[in-house]
Amino acid sequence: QTAMVNSMTLAGESFVEKTIGTILNLHEKVLDAKDETLEALKNENKFLKDALYSMQELYDEDRKTIETLNNELKHAREEIEFLKRKYKLMWSKTAEIF
Repeated sequence: QTAMVNSMTLAGESFVEKTIGTILNLHEKVLDAKDETLEALKNENKFLKDALYSMQELYDEDRKTIETLNNELKHAREEIEFLKRKYKLMWSKTAEIF
């Protein structure tokens, strides 16, 4: 009977060792997966940050372009108003002459 108890004890110890080994193996896999996930998230975060900076630069350039175009439009309108007044005066003088 002692041999049978020793055999059961050895079988129990072997089962416990295998279970602990399996748990440790699974724990390592979870840690590896966590590290891979963190690395993927860091890469995605860097990509998104770079994209955001790029969009901000484009926005700034577009804003400058709009400001330049608005200034050119204002200048063109002022020039048109000046030419209207000039030709109105010219035609008024021409009408007076004839």
